[in-house]
Amino acid sequence: MSRQTLAVYAAADDSYVPKAVMALRSFQRWHPDYSYYLLGTKAAMSQESLQFIRQFNIELIDVDESHRFVKLEQYKYPYPLETVIKLKGPELLAERGFLYSIVIDGDVFCARPLELEGLLGRIEGYAGRVVGDLARTLGNKQKEQNEEFNFSLELVCKTLGIDEAALSTNYEVNGGVLLWNNMFMAKLGLFDRVTQVFRQCRGCFEGGQDLMTFVAAAHNIPFTEVGDPYNFNFFEDSLRFDAVLQERIRMGQFHDIYIVHFVWCKPWLRQYRPSLVKMYFINAWRQFIVDELGETAYGLFDDLSIIQPVSFANRLWNRVLRVSRLVRCNLWK
Repeated sequence: MSRQTLAVYAAADDSYVPKAVMALRSFQRWHPDYSYYLLGTKAAMSQESLQFIRQFNIELIDVDESHRFVKLEQYKYPYPLETVIKLKGPELLAERGFLYSIVIDGDVFCARPLELEGLLGRIEGYAGRVVGDLARTLGNKQKEQNEEFNFSLELVCKTLGIDEAALSTNYEVNGGVLLWNNMFMAKLGLFDRVTQVFRQCRGCFEGGQDLMTFVAAAHNIPFTEVGDPYNFNFFEDSLRFDAVLQERIRMGQFHDIYIVHFVWCKPWLRQYRPSLVKMYFINAWRQFIVDELGETAYGLFDDLSIIQPVSFANRLWNRVLRVSRLVRCNLWK
């Protein structure tokens, strides 16, 4: 695959640099021929972060778009702007001559070499793993009870020009791994569309994922669906049910997974009795971090200890302890 065909990138503020860089590095070890970028505001980054980025031959693209997301009281966006700024990546990389790009979050891990030859040519706009339809997203936004913009069906259709039929034909796509057709997005002017929808909805978004959902629906962006192996979140938020993959994983066969997304089990945090598949990939991530960074890793991440499987004897003993505590509590009542 040509170097100018594909770039992989992430976005981060200063505090998130180690996680984003190591996520990129997990791809880089398998695909050194791709190009790697980090989107962020250089002036807001420490010298340690800048050095950490350079250490792995990742190029920082200096992006400061805060002026387009004015921090007025009515704009309730609670996350770092980098979660929205990453949506500028396709246009920036199109300017650099890349036909396609992959954007990843810092809690993403590439577990094995990717096989993209047949996939990229099918992407007209963007691609990703579906978590629900637009109707689901709309319902979740209504539950937030935003006073500035309540996301009623009538208001959304009128403000964004979305047809009611789009509720079942458009999707919310997990934002942790997205594949872009950069040239299409550059022609569309994606980031201008993003800021437009953000302002039209009075900034009432909790993250880039729901924002992108409404942008895609409002501007009819072509979408290509990919399955769990390219954004595996342990079947915890997928719309589709891949019974074959689930059965293989139940049998301890994890080789079908290309990219893992640790949405609700951050691998750098202490874990409480993770499932075997979570244990496998968390341990793989932790070993990768230590191999890459050595002793430095322990100052950057909270917990890098290898998780040991709980034996039958330990499970039985823990159950005895729980029963004993319950008995003592009942006796004291």
